[in-house]
Amino acid sequence: MAVDTLQSSKLYVCVVGAGASGLVSARELLREGHSVVVLEQNHDLGGQWLYQDVGAGAATVHSSVYASLRVNAPRASMEFTDFMFSPVEGRDTRNFPGHREFFLYLKDFARCFGLNELIRFNTEVVHVGMAAATGKWIVRSRERRTDEGEFMEEIFDAVVIATGHFSLPRLPKIKGMEEWKKKQLHSHVYRVPEPFQDEVVVVIGGSISGPEIALELLHVAKEVHISTKHVEIPQQLVKPVSKYAHLLWHQEIELLCEDGTVVFADGSSVVADIILYCTGYSYSFPFLDTKGVIHVDEKRIGPLYEHTFPPSLAPSLSFVGIPNKFIIFRFLESQARWIAQVLSGKRKLPSVDEMMKAIEEDQRLQKLEEPKNTIQVATEILEVETRDHLFEKVKHACCLSLRSKQSRIMAVDTLQSSKLYVCVVGAGASGLVSARELLREGHSVVVLEQNHNLGGQWLYQDAASATATVHSSVYASLRLNAPRIYMEFTDFMFTPVEGRDTRNFPGHRELFLYLKDFARCFGLNELIRFNTEVVHVGMAAATGKWIVRSRDRRTDDGEIVEEIFDAVVVATGHFFLPRLPKIKGMEEWKRKQLHSHVYRVPEPFQDEVVVVVGGSISGPEIALELLHVAKEVHISTKHVEIPHKLVKPVSKYAHLLWHQEIELLCEDGTVVFADDSSVVADTILYCTGYSYSFPFLDTKGIIHVDENRIGPLYEHTFPPSLAPSLSFVGIPNKFVIFRFLESQARWIAQVLSGKRKLPSVDEMMKAIEEVQRLQKLEEPKNIIQVAAEILEVMASIEVSNNSYYYDRYGDQCDFPHLEDWRKEILLHYLENVINNIETFREE
Repeated sequence: MAVDTLQSSKLYVCVVGAGASGLVSARELLREGHSVVVLEQNHDLGGQWLYQDVGAGAATVHSSVYASLRVNAPRASMEFTDFMFSPVEGRDTRNFPGHREFFLYLKDFARCFGLNELIRFNTEVVHVGMAAATGKWIVRSRERRTDEGEFMEEIFDAVVIATGHFSLPRLPKIKGMEEWKKKQLHSHVYRVPEPFQDEVVVVIGGSISGPEIALELLHVAKEVHISTKHVEIPQQLVKPVSKYAHLLWHQEIELLCEDGTVVFADGSSVVADIILYCTGYSYSFPFLDTKGVIHVDEKRIGPLYEHTFPPSLAPSLSFVGIPNKFIIFRFLESQARWIAQVLSGKRKLPSVDEMMKAIEEDQRLQKLEEPKNTIQVATEILEVETRDHLFEKVKHACCLSLRSKQSRIMAVDTLQSSKLYVCVVGAGASGLVSARELLREGHSVVVLEQNHNLGGQWLYQDAASATATVHSSVYASLRLNAPRIYMEFTDFMFTPVEGRDTRNFPGHRELFLYLKDFARCFGLNELIRFNTEVVHVGMAAATGKWIVRSRDRRTDDGEIVEEIFDAVVVATGHFFLPRLPKIKGMEEWKRKQLHSHVYRVPEPFQDEVVVVVGGSISGPEIALELLHVAKEVHISTKHVEIPHKLVKPVSKYAHLLWHQEIELLCEDGTVVFADDSSVVADTILYCTGYSYSFPFLDTKGIIHVDENRIGPLYEHTFPPSLAPSLSFVGIPNKFVIFRFLESQARWIAQVLSGKRKLPSVDEMMKAIEEVQRLQKLEEPKNIIQVAAEILEVMASIEVSNNSYYYDRYGDQCDFPHLEDWRKEILLHYLENVINNIETFREE
């Protein structure tokens, strides 16, 4: 196929294999707008890292991973550029973790980038060949779950082969091998040492797996003999052989005798029970039919330009992960990105003749090379000694950024005018997505978080201690009141995770874990300073920069740190300062009064008469929970008639009663309501909302903060005279889904980088005044009307450019509009909240 046939296209691409190479290939192809199908023969992703028992027979096993295997490179070199392999609490946190931890990393990677839905599991590829007439690829596959699995034939524009090369064992040729009557096996089927108890084992191979398995066998075997091709003992074996008397090194095997004797080239011999071949793997692509264009033997596949493209079939056929010496995952990523960009037309390949000449030159140089050890190979690939190696060429071909963790955060003194040093206050949902969007625009970001962990409201805190120290208002049984798909960011799906809370309306901890996953996925944890309370944010008038003072909360006399930032994003939320109503007799009422901010579990209210004040969401839900322990629950709202959402529960439970708002609290415990009913109560629980509070913020009176309002703010985000260097995320307090926070954050980040411009201060102030004027004319709305307005399903306040409340933010920064089907489903759920407050999550 001509090299440029597929240029400037969005193609239908088949990726063969869902291991590390296949997953990153699918991700890069998606990013270039291609339509992708991944065919995977196993029941799960992971390739080599999907551990498989060998009880069913070696022929059915793809993975060569044994039970105790740990990665032989540090975490940092086993990660992709934008998905850190960070330790996860509750899992294997070692720097060189076990194989399962890396498998879970790949699972996390696939979930983060929405790859699972592209993969067809249990699908074996049996044929890949070109349809000569069209230049497209015929791919035949079969369902592996049954012996007579159905065959399927499909046509693809391009095929990426990412099946790896650690599944077909390569055995040496040794004299007497066929006549040797005792057990011989390859490390491909080795899993645990117990079957080798008290045996004499000969391990063949001096790379990585041979010595490691030999050392493991020492714990059970009578003797372990390790044979390598070296004339002298390899350096890596000197210490172990001198340490263990029953570990012996030999030169390579010269002869195997029928009586079990193994004779080595150095003249030594041993009568062995087992020979374990750790002798590597052969290339094998039995499904690939290229009519002889590509040649595959044990140790080589070619011709391949830069180990990736067969010249006469490029770019519609490509390979990822072919080199077999020393591969770090960023190399796979650079290959995958190069392929994706070539297929989309962003990059061009040389001509077929030029590629063939380059391949021939590489082969000529390889013949002249001296053999290299692992260190020399790694040095070459990592560009320490020579800049002309494969890794550099592939990297430059696709402009892959290989930033270290340290260099991800730009030094303050290298900032350009549009790349700023930004402080984000708060590491809840708003702060995390703000940090992510700021990073994407190239800004240098520091996130200051007063708690010991991220999550904001979703970091559950026991309220047994003083209420002043508690930020979260989440109670133990709280579940989301919107489905998962409305609590996710656009490119990080809130999909159920096996072993966690998989309900459509999960509990609060599941959303906390989602935010933890989000932060890990986008490398945000390293930006966050935990246990850091912001005590002052104010402008330095002389420079227009922001002075931020903070203190370490872990000690009472925590040191105050002062820093200068180009911009500050306030993302502290507004669900932590309780707002209490003003009720006559409230101060004289001697019994227990508390706010839902400190409510956690119902047990303290056992056999009490409880009055719950508030008719939004938390009031009715907590009231329903208290019914299981309280003697009576009385719920008081501002409505003249019983709210629709309470009709069913009040009619269902005799000890749940509704009243109008409270008119008077008497010293003897009597609560008098506006409808003239009364009750002697033990506790009043105020579910009456929260006040805005930014005690650290000093704007010299420019911004006014009261209980219900903060302003002036243009589009709830920018204070005009301080914009864009000061901004707020998540201020609206009625109905906010995570995509709204994301669109605000993206808008802020792009304004700070110069991609977007704000109106003049006068224009922003006029827009704010117009919004306030229209709000005064509005009739009160219920939650359905508010949601419909935000989601642009019903009429809303027109502000500018005839756009609406939710999608208006997207228009500011090319953020995708919420799909109509999502809006319709959400309104349905909200209606269900009102009609079935007890059961809406289960329906």
